[in-house]
Amino acid sequence: FPPLTGLEVRGTHVEGSVAVVELRPSIGAAREVTTSGPPAGLVYSIGGRDGPEFHASVEAHDIERGTWKPIVELKRRRFAAGVALLDDTIYCVGGYTIDGTQGLPHAEFLGPTRESWASAPSMSVQRAGPTAVCLDGTLYVIGGCDGTSYHSSVEVYDPARDEWAAAPS
Repeated sequence: FPPLTGLEVRGTHVEGSVAVVELRPSIGAAREVTTSGPPAGLVYSIGGRDGPEFHASVEAHDIERGTWKPIVELKRRRFAAGVALLDDTIYCVGGYTIDGTQGLPHAEFLGPTRESWASAPSMSVQRAGPTAVCLDGTLYVIGGCDGTSYHSSVEVYDPARDEWAAAPS
């Protein structure tokens, strides 16, 4: 991919199992973000935080044009969420509570029209900083932290059934 433009990197650090990049997008204030993409040449900045303030904002960065465009906000403010793209639908799972002390079990998704986020069922455990990946039409959420301990478990979301299950070990 070509280098991103219209974006200033303020710094990077690691929190638990999450690599955090502090960005200053050209359209908004500085914040730490979770990114996904690039569907159709876009990289998404989803949620994040600026110090103690957590965000629900979502922006799309057009790689070719080097521009940012705000899109519809998340239903819930969150930081350190897992983000993955499955069949042109963006999933945002887990993350930290607004006070940053506990993981969230909540999941939401943004369909292909990019008009509004919808809630998916909650995962069985709270997961801040999970890894989210898609394979064969299924969303896998791996690890994360509930606020006091780290998980090694994997949950599997089947969008056709709209349900979570534990991954076989």
